[in-house]
Order: sequence, then structure tokens, then C-alpha cells
Amino acid sequence: MDITECTINQISKDNGGRRKVKLSKKLIIIIATVLVLVIGGGVAYATNTPTARADRELKLANKYLQDGKYQEAILAFEKVIQIEPKNIPARLGLGKVYVATKEFTKAETVLKEVIEIDQNNIPAREALFNVYLKEGNLDNAKTILKGISEVDPNKDVKQFNTDLESAKAISVSKASYDQGIKQMGDKQYLEAVDSFQKVIKEDTERYTDAQTKTSDCKKAFIDTTLQKAKDAAANNDYQTALNLIEQILKVDPNNQEALNLKSEYTNKVIQNKYLAQSIVHSDMRDTQNQIYKVFIYADDVVTKYDDEPVQTNNRGDLLKIGNFKIGYMKQGSDQLQIYQQGIFSEKHTFNMSNHEVRFFENKQSNQPDLIIVSRPMTSSAFSISVFYIKNNELTPIKFVGQNYSDWEIEDYGDGNSSWFVQTGADTFENMVVFDHGGDGSVHHSTWKLDQANNVFHFVSDRKVN
Repeated sequence: MDITECTINQISKDNGGRRKVKLSKKLIIIIATVLVLVIGGGVAYATNTPTARADRELKLANKYLQDGKYQEAILAFEKVIQIEPKNIPARLGLGKVYVATKEFTKAETVLKEVIEIDQNNIPAREALFNVYLKEGNLDNAKTILKGISEVDPNKDVKQFNTDLESAKAISVSKASYDQGIKQMGDKQYLEAVDSFQKVIKEDTERYTDAQTKTSDCKKAFIDTTLQKAKDAAANNDYQTALNLIEQILKVDPNNQEALNLKSEYTNKVIQNKYLAQSIVHSDMRDTQNQIYKVFIYADDVVTKYDDEPVQTNNRGDLLKIGNFKIGYMKQGSDQLQIYQQGIFSEKHTFNMSNHEVRFFENKQSNQPDLIIVSRPMTSSAFSISVFYIKNNELTPIKFVGQNYSDWEIEDYGDGNSSWFVQTGADTFENMVVFDHGGDGSVHHSTWKLDQANNVFHFVSDRKVN
């Protein structure tokens, strides 16, 4: 019979058993209390062991890491390591934090500690491989990758090899970017453009900025080079200016200001070329009142006349002998047109000291200017030809009269130039000396210009002495 049974029996037999019941409850409470203390103490001990505390801190650290609370995560992971100095998950987690905060040197240190603790730890080696890639330390990354294969020959490392090759390309890209920054600072804009254009799309850290800087460098180059070209042109060095413009157009083929300047400077270069070769030159209006540059030129050298004076040359006169040409170009154009017909189709001696070619400015507005080309026959007699520009072509004007039709007429002058003059809106005169019977009479013949047919029509003749 146990105590409970005894107590119950005593209650059923004796009304004084109440005291025994109270004693029994107290005993039960004592036993229960002891049991609670024993169990509670065991639980408390179990949950306060170093391992248990480390586990709690590790969970907290990982939560901080997941939430992006990196400083809290660092403290929690470090606390785990203080509790368990060889705790590998804490070091791996700490490495992740340092990678996230781009503290790669610290990440490298803690991951190396993992490998020292566990030579075969693949996750630590993989993480260290990625750290080296981010640092650009490709030789060490290659060594780590080799170590992974040695630890686990069956490990699939294709992606790691791909990442390594990509990192190599990004390393080259970064070097190009850094070089571009330096060149940009040194105002070597074209060189900087070339460097920035080598930055690859996979280099996400620098690619967008490289594109922006490429545009900035192109603009800076164009602005500075345009100014250099304008400065060169201001000093009449149009060839240098053109060379600079060509550099701009290589960078921006559609740059309108550069295209306009190219046309202008090309025109100037051509003009200067023919100006240097020309005997005489001038501006002329055509039949539509457009302006042309006109050059009389030949490629032959100039010689000085040193013989005895003759009817057409004096000692010291400058002569040019050759196939002479009339070159003309519309204002604003770079297309030179050449006229080499009639008197210009055979060799001719030009006395540059005389006015054998005259640019005749028409006195009437909106009427074409003329070119008077005189070939001396005697000291005062010339054979003259007259030209104007019509429909963008240099055109000879024919002299037509009674029993006369020729491209040349006789004209007298003062020994240096012919006399041919304008007397009205479209009328002109030449001077002829008639020496019939020795009277030496001087006549002025009047001619009327017919632009529609490119003809001077004979109007009248009058004796002036």
C-alpha cells in the first residue's frame, strides 16, 4: 500500500485524517518544485552554452546581412568569432559583408582565415576567387581557381573560367578608361576619344561614363580645333586651316560650321593658287549681276626683257611667254573653269609691264563687266578681243559690221593700253587711225552690245581730227 492509498484509507476511517492530507500536498509541492528547478536549470544551461550563443548571434548576423544592415552584421559576425574562434560560417558571412561594402582587402583576409582552418573549404575559395576578380588581381584569381580544381577535381569550373576571361576584358577596359581620363586632362581629346571607345559594355562600372566623356571630348576637340582653323585663316594660312577642318570632319562628318568653313577655305586656297600664278586678276559681274573671280595666268616663268627697245617692249619690261588661260570661278564656289580658245590657244608673249589685259567695269548697274585683251601690233596699235561672262561661261563677243565680222578689231592707244571705252548704257567706241595719203586722221567707231547674240553691232564712225 502506497502513501496515497494510506492517506485515503485513513480519511475514510478517521475524521482526524485532515492533517495527514495537508502533509501529503506539501510533499507533492516540494517534489514538483524540485522537478521544475531541475528541468529549468537544465534548459537554461543548454541554451547558454557557447555553441548556443554562437548560433543565436549567427542567425542575427545573417538577418542583418539580409536586411543590408552591414555594420550591425559585422559586429554580430565578429561576436560569433569571439565565442567560437574557428567558426567558419561566421567568417564566410563576414566575407560577404565586406564584399557588399567593397572592403575587398578585409574580405580577402577573413576568407584566407577560413582556408587556413579548412583547406578543403570550396565556398571560401569560390568567394576569394570572386574577390580577386573584383580587385582585378587576376593572377591570384587564376591560382585560386586552380586550387579549387585540385581540391575537387569533379567541380564544374566552366563558369569560373568564363568569369575570369570576362574579368581580363574588364581589366583591359579599365586601363583604357584610366588612360582616357589622363588624356582628357592633358587636352589630348582625340586620343582620349580613342581610349574611351575601348571601354566595353560589360564594364558596367565605367561604360556609361566613358560614353559621356567621349561626347565631351569630341565637343571639346571640335571647339578648340575650329578656333585654331579660324586663327590660321585670319593669318591667310588657309591650307593649315583646311587641314584642321578635315580633322573635325573625321570626328563629326555632318558638322555644318566645319562644312561651311571647308567650302570657304577651299575657295580661298584655289584663289590664292591662281593669284600666285596670275598676271592680272579681278572681280567681274556677269550678265546676271553675279560676282566672279577672274585670273589671267600661265605656268611659265617670268623673264626680264634686256634687249634693245622695240615697238612693243622696252628694256626692263617683264615678259611671260606661254599658253595663257583665263580662269574664272563664281564667288563662293571652289570650281575653277578654264577658257583657252581663240587667242589663248596659241603661245603668246605678254608684257606684264603694260596693260595688255584690262578688266572693264561696266558703268551701268546690272550690266556685265568686260575683259579687254590687247595684243600690241605697234607701239600704239593693238588688236583687241572682248569677253564677258554669260550663263556661267566666259564668252567672246564678236564684232559685226558692213563687210566685217571678226572676234578682233583694231584699236589704238597710248602705247601701254588700248583705248576702247564705254559711251552709253550698251554702246562702246574704239579708236582707229587712217593714214590714207598720209593725213593720219583719227576715227572713233561706235558699237552696240547685243547680249542675246554675243555681238557688237557696228553703229557709226566719226572722224575726230
